[in-house]
Amino acid sequence: MKFIKNKSVVYRKENYGALFFNPIKNLVIRVNEIGFEVWSLFDGKNSLEDIIDIISKKYKKNKQKIKKDVQDFLKKILYYELIIPKK
Repeated sequence: MKFIKNKSVVYRKENYGALFFNPIKNLVIRVNEIGFEVWSLFDGKNSLEDIIDIISKKYKKNKQKIKKDVQDFLKKILYYELIIPKK
């Protein structure tokens, strides 16, 4: 399954990562730099596996650890509706 950014969510890039505001849920969410990078890769073209590969290659970290971290982050940003499934 592929995901896209929720167009109603606004964000502001910060030194530490980014702040997101979901006006529908009236929530502000703070993410670190890698979280922002992962979120930005949900473009409707990259699959979850693609994103895991991109991040693990860039940071040269254990792929299984990256996979768990990205999957956990995916659950969080789906819950806060920062991304939505691509139709």
